[in-house]
Parts: sequence; structure tokens; C-alpha cells
Amino acid sequence: MGGVSICGRLELEDCNAKRSRDDYFSSHRTRMESKREGTADGLPISISQDTPGPISKTVTDAAILLGAIVGIDENDKATWTSPYRTFHDYTTYLDRDFLRKARIGIPRHYYRSLDKERLSIMESAIDVLREQGATVIDPVDLYLEQHPWNNDVICYEFKTGLNRYLSKLNSDMPVHSLQELIAYNQKHAASALKFGQDNLIRSEQNALNEATYQLKRLEYNHPAVTQGIDYALDQHGLDALMLPGDIDGMYIAARLGYPLITVPAGYSAKGTIDADGDSTQGPFGVVFSGRAFSEPTLISIAYSFEQATFFRRPSELDELM
Repeated sequence: MGGVSICGRLELEDCNAKRSRDDYFSSHRTRMESKREGTADGLPISISQDTPGPISKTVTDAAILLGAIVGIDENDKATWTSPYRTFHDYTTYLDRDFLRKARIGIPRHYYRSLDKERLSIMESAIDVLREQGATVIDPVDLYLEQHPWNNDVICYEFKTGLNRYLSKLNSDMPVHSLQELIAYNQKHAASALKFGQDNLIRSEQNALNEATYQLKRLEYNHPAVTQGIDYALDQHGLDALMLPGDIDGMYIAARLGYPLITVPAGYSAKGTIDADGDSTQGPFGVVFSGRAFSEPTLISIAYSFEQATFFRRPSELDELM
């Protein structure tokens, strides 16, 4: 399976499917690491945060896939900084015993909204880290927590990127702009608006221009750089942070295009309906997040955790194959 991380949503692609994304292993790489043709140049939501990455049944498979997709794209400036910082074989970092020497931080702010079952899963995962010899720093504060998520930058990037893409379509295509796409969907609502188009409308109404967008992006990213992941890792000498496998914790990595990897951690038997109206029943994963180009370390941590737990349940499709 392959996926695209859009503001951290790689791990959330299957959140409403029968098989949750938390029963798979997924890796959101450093944004500057691999080619994004078909993502940033295709149907982008955020050119500053979109990142393609693997989704797989095991950490080993994810490591193999990651090595296959890294590279430099002459049309994507974000990848130009990655020479000598990426690898084509990440399987050398599959270290079963890595947790013995790892230092992992627990940002408790992102655990607060978990229901009892999911919180219990996370507490059990923390116990696993300690049992495997890891040094766990709990809690770890990220001052970025005080800066709420803002959609202005994403909506601007989506609007400009999608308009650029649609404008290049052949003349026989029915839409060539976001505005025309919204109108087309409204005209064909029965088939086109099963899930609505709130994001399309919100993006079309975005009032930023190039100058205000650049200022907003700088304002938005500054606390992420100075008070986010790097700050916490440096303050406590950490290798990674461990976050719940829901969307809030993933945003802190997505804002900077930093890597993260999700590993199955348990199963919520009953579940509840969360604030977004989604059921929390089903598989749930942990997310290990680190600084830019820390994929080798994250793979080592994830593999060591996987080998100590094997929480993934085979799907019905697995049983048929």
C-alpha cells in the first residue's frame, strides 16, 4: 500500500474503513527527502506539507519501500537539500534491540483528549518502552502546544496549487479552476458530494495573496521551529517523541515536514464517538516522531517496538491470501 501525508494525514487515510490505518505501519518521511511528482505537482493540499510515504504490514516492508522512493526531483526545490542525508537501503536500521539505548519523550498534552481505552493503550505502550530498556522522559512539554492549528496557509496552498493543476488540463475537461470544480460538484451533487466540499469552498474563499501568505507561513512556522520537536529533543537529549495515533499529535511533524512512523499498539474494543463525530473503536497505533532526516532512528525504534509487541491483527484480506 502507498500513501500521501497531507498535514500528517498519511496515517489517517483509512480511519473510516473497516480496517483502521492503525493496523498498518506507515511512514511519513522528511518532506525534503523524496520526489513528490503526482502529489505536489498533481493534486496537492499543501505544497509545504504534502509528503508521500509507504504504508505496509511490517516495519521491514516500510523500510524497503522508503528506500525505493527517496530521491532528488529537479522540479521540487524541497528535495534539493537532501543529498548525502538519505539512503536507498533503510533495512540496515532494523535493530531489534534499539530501545535499550533509546531516549523517548512523552508529550502529555496530546494524550489529554484520549478516551479511556485509547489512553490505556498508550500507557501500555509506555510500559513496553520501559520494559525494553528505553529511557522514558514523561512528561515532555512542547510550547508549540499553545499555538493552535491554522488552516489559512494550507487553504492558500491548496487553492493556488489546484488552480495551477486544473488550468493545465485538456480543453475537453469540464473544469479548469477550483471555482469551476465547486460549481460542477454542486451541479452533480448526487454523485459528487457524498462527503461534501467544505474544504474546497473554504479554500476558494481564502483571502490571502502571495505577500500575506509568505508572512503568515513565517508566522506559522516560527513557533514550530523554535518551540516544537527540535526544542523538546534538544532539551531532554531525546531520540524521538511518542504520540497517540490520532491527528493532533501528527500536526506538529507535518507543520515542518518532519518524519514520523506509526506502529500498531492495541485495539479499542468498545470505543466512543469523539469530538469530530468519529468512532474510536478498532485498532490504535503509536506515532514516533523526530527531527528532519531522522528516519534511520525512527525505523530502529519502530522495529524494536514491533518486535516486542506484534500488535497488528491480520485482516480478512490477509486470511484470504
